[in-house]
Amino acid sequence: MQSSIAHRLLDSGSTRATSAPRISERESEVLHLLGLGFSTLEIAQIQNRSINTIETQLASLKTKLRIKSGRDLIRHAIQIEETR
Repeated sequence: MQSSIAHRLLDSGSTRATSAPRISERESEVLHLLGLGFSTLEIAQIQNRSINTIETQLASLKTKLRIKSGRDLIRHAIQIEETR
């Protein structure tokens, strides 16, 4: 695709090129700790937040990333850590 066409698509408000889910900074931190092998309880203790808050963020991550199970979310988090 030519550069001028790409710029016009982006300028026109097309969201196809930027369809990646928006993950908050806190969700990103939770995903990082999950990928390092920490449990929900450990993540809550590290971040000085309740377990319910962490579980809510994990549920939000699964929705945003279109991941169905907690196990698959852990696998995804580990894969991200392996690429860092």
